[in-house]
Amino acid sequence: MVPLSERIHRAQTNRGIPPEQAPLRYHSIAQIATERLSTCPDHTFLIFYDEDGSRTEWSYRAFIERACRTASFLRALGITSGDRIATAAHNHAETIAEYFAAWILGACVVPLNMTEDDTRLKYILDFSGAKVLLCRPEYLQRAEHFAAGCALELIPVDAAYDTQISNAEPHALDATHPMLDSEALLVFTSGTTGNPKGVVLVQRNLIADAEGIADWHRITPADRMMCVLPIHHVNGTIVTHVTPFLAGSSVVLNRKFQTEHFFPRIEQEGVTIVSVVPTLLAFLLEADADACGVVEKGFRHIICGAGPLTCELAARFEERYRIPIIHGYGLSE
Repeated sequence: MVPLSERIHRAQTNRGIPPEQAPLRYHSIAQIATERLSTCPDHTFLIFYDEDGSRTEWSYRAFIERACRTASFLRALGITSGDRIATAAHNHAETIAEYFAAWILGACVVPLNMTEDDTRLKYILDFSGAKVLLCRPEYLQRAEHFAAGCALELIPVDAAYDTQISNAEPHALDATHPMLDSEALLVFTSGTTGNPKGVVLVQRNLIADAEGIADWHRITPADRMMCVLPIHHVNGTIVTHVTPFLAGSSVVLNRKFQTEHFFPRIEQEGVTIVSVVPTLLAFLLEADADACGVVEKGFRHIICGAGPLTCELAARFEERYRIPIIHGYGLSE
């Protein structure tokens, strides 16, 4: 039988190039963060719209400082490189800061899909071995139930948490230490034939994916992406957050997809690229949403994946809105 280490090595080999020879521009998320502080500290990185329309904007400096303060908070809880933290959350700027905080430490994020039932969530927590569960207040009562008996610390992401993070000394970035093989994400498949299956992604996976996306879509610091997909999936996390972070561009994060705000927000924020799933294209067509002339104002194209995109749907959408659809393909693995 082929040893597991050899099977992993083969899986990471791309176009005949083994992972240790892949010409990646960066060797850690921390290195990228250090470069952003040097090259574009005041450039906008993250704009967040909550469900009520409230808007939060963070520059690279503000975002990285928040992530580093969160890293210090996690470090005080005993989280170090190789440990796993889970998040019970929805799309939120604070959750993105928590992800990057973990990666700065070399830790791994286990994002929970809160639309799953409690039995599956408990299985995922038990299986993952997460030491900490960062839980937004909306899910605290559920988390106290499904996390009961798990060997972890449950941390409410509430006003007291915000105060602790704000008062924490920022963790020092280490741009010299390679973390390509450090676990970064543990995501779970749907488990249609049994329990969900955990898929481990290391920082090498995230960086290689982001570099490929940025290069293929020609994403530059002048671009602004938009996220309407859940950030507990790799699409929402890597395509529309890690990629712009690597490219020095910015992202508009929405609490959730809202048909009536989709095109107006693209126009208002100067978005150039957005990633969606086919059902969202159908929703926009059904609502006969007004595209607000976004193409004339710099919007370039839509990335569509994570589900079957029929030729009929793509043709209808492109004919109606004159917006190109770039069909993406990827696996959690």
